Amino acid sequence: MSGPPRPTAEPAAEALPIRVLPESETGLARHSGASRRDIALTGTTEHARLAVTDSGHGPDPSDVSGSGLHDRAERLTAAGGRLASEPEPQGGFRVTGELSVPVVT
Repeated sequence: MSGPPRPTAEPAAEALPIRVLPESETGLARHSGASRRDIALTGTTEHARLAVTDSGHGPDPSDVSGSGLHDRAERLTAAGGRLASEPEPQGGFRVTGELSVPVVT
């Protein structure tokens, strides 16, 4: 390849959105009862946003044991990002992860 080198993210930060997606998919398949899932991955060279929305019922608020959402939130927070989860007004559930990606030149 020719041209200037492309900036890349630090490996740990670059992998986080990729890891959050399959973990979210696994949680949805196990717990949500959803018949539909929508996935949106957007971003820039410095910011990534992943939103997973389903038609299911979301997590059981009384079940606090080993929450995958809690684990993902901790990992994103430790990397300078955030994870939000909430029921959708029309039914369903949404999980959104955001992360500022440090660029290395």
